[in-house]
Amino acid sequence: MVTIRRCFAALALATAIAAPAMAQPRSGLTIPTVTDGPRRTVTVDDVVRRRIADTLTLSPDRRRFVIFVRQARPEANDFVTGWFVGSVNGGPLTQVGDGGALLPTEMWTGHMPGMVSGGQARWSPDGAWIAYTLRRDGELQLWRSRTDGSRQEQLTRMPGDVRDFAWAADGSALHFRTERPRAERAAEIETAMRRGLRYREDLWQVNDLMGPALIRPRPIDPAIYAIGFDGSPVRAASEAEMTDFDRRAAPPAAVAAPDPDHRGCGEAGGEKICILATAVRPDRIVAVGADGAVRELADLNPEYRRLRASRVERIEWPTPRYAWNAPDGPLHDLYGATTYGYVIYPPDYVPGRTYPLFIDPYVADGFASLGDEHALLAYAASGMIVLRSAFPLPLPAAHQRLGPSALRRMYDPSLGYPHLTMLMDSTLVALDMLVRRGLVDPQRVGIGGVSHGTFVPLYIMQHHDRIAAISTSSPNWGFTQYYWTSRPRDPLLGEGFPSPEDEAGRAFWRGIDIADHLETIEAPILFNLAAREAYAQVRLIRRMTDADLAHDVYIYPGETHLKWQPAHIDSIMRRNLDWFRFWLQDFEDSDPAKTEQYARWRELRTLQCRNPRSRRSLCPAAS
Repeated sequence: MVTIRRCFAALALATAIAAPAMAQPRSGLTIPTVTDGPRRTVTVDDVVRRRIADTLTLSPDRRRFVIFVRQARPEANDFVTGWFVGSVNGGPLTQVGDGGALLPTEMWTGHMPGMVSGGQARWSPDGAWIAYTLRRDGELQLWRSRTDGSRQEQLTRMPGDVRDFAWAADGSALHFRTERPRAERAAEIETAMRRGLRYREDLWQVNDLMGPALIRPRPIDPAIYAIGFDGSPVRAASEAEMTDFDRRAAPPAAVAAPDPDHRGCGEAGGEKICILATAVRPDRIVAVGADGAVRELADLNPEYRRLRASRVERIEWPTPRYAWNAPDGPLHDLYGATTYGYVIYPPDYVPGRTYPLFIDPYVADGFASLGDEHALLAYAASGMIVLRSAFPLPLPAAHQRLGPSALRRMYDPSLGYPHLTMLMDSTLVALDMLVRRGLVDPQRVGIGGVSHGTFVPLYIMQHHDRIAAISTSSPNWGFTQYYWTSRPRDPLLGEGFPSPEDEAGRAFWRGIDIADHLETIEAPILFNLAAREAYAQVRLIRRMTDADLAHDVYIYPGETHLKWQPAHIDSIMRRNLDWFRFWLQDFEDSDPAKTEQYARWRELRTLQCRNPRSRRSLCPAAS
């Protein structure tokens, strides 16, 4: 192994440049000081441009923290980013450097779900510097910044992206490992594209080429390198420097968060230092005591203090009971006994009045909807009640007990598709709670989300007439998904779903594919689809078109599963808000740029008027 490492190191060092680039820290990201003043209504712009802390790392003495912060710029379709250092005693943050460009994370499998996040910083042993990777001009290199904000410098110019790194025990050097050279990887992909892609070896799924680029696993160069700070070039690490590298380069040990609204926690002086985001306030840095007391250390979004606040209420309800999850049932203990959610009220809520309702299904914690496609506070500000409903997810022990058959058992048609049915009925239990309390108008209910946040609303519509408008972000369950993976017996799917090539398999898919149940569709559907997944929805779209059922379709290039491009997120948020206000509140924005949109939607309203299952009467009154 040592010989192999030396060979890789020699090749990489032949193209590495030693001299670091020094600069004063610079970043377009700023956190303003906000004074008290009149409060205004929340807008989509407030939501899409909020600042998000991706990582938090405590200093060796536990007196300071460093965070990576990003902010979307829809007009440029990118993010401004920065590194900030703060004290666990509170006070102003110090900007210590630019965070570089962001791209979606590529998984070890080679596929790209669409998650975007900044990296993890590492403190020098004396706390004077932080080291981190920064992407610029298509390269991910190793950088460092002084923690007093006086200097930021690039340390490496390696031919392959830096992957793992760690400080020497005395702080005199950084040790690191890289991926294979970018040019080598690009040439390999180009060769494969010219040769023709091998179906099972070069593709993760058959829709890989519908994404932003062909994504392949990124092999790591096994060599370990070292860079000192005395002006000497990058060199191969010595045997002593290689010792225990994987442990030193590993991420900090995870610290349990006080609750799901907190994340990225570290421990300092008997407190947990965490990133906190709630249903009505985006990211802040806080200290949480053993007694649960919270101290705010830094507010990354002080502008929210000048916005009209919405009241939020936590609610809980029992998960539904069936024969299959009874104590002696085949799926006993698969789900917990209760689940929960949050009700966000309009800022000017009037007790006794009923309101239109938007349901955000799947994840109820934190500030954003899963996928970040719904500006929930803007919905509330426009006069809707918002229900954030947490799906009851399978408990790990019970899921493990089922083994490789877990997925198939959870979708067993002889048990009524238990997983989908549980998520559907749990969501309806929460809806019925709000109806019984007189909070919402049951004829004006909208719902939408990503992944299972699409599957479940469509399944609700297939089995119940409860929805007045839907926005979907993902494909529905359908038989085409059986053919997605290019690798038979994919270990990540266990036993998977049955083949639609026989009658039993076709019957399975018909039970959950709403394209086979057009007669159950009671609501207009807005499709906001990623280009990589859109083909799996074309059957439903074409069948709705042929049946004159109300729908509108948008496809977003370069997106995979979770959309990440700020221009797309901004566009989807605004269109979703317009969609639900149009169908639930009979409201049209006067913006001239939306004239064509509303003309098209009025035509859809004419189609919806003819739908006998429609929750609302949308036909014009007879004169």
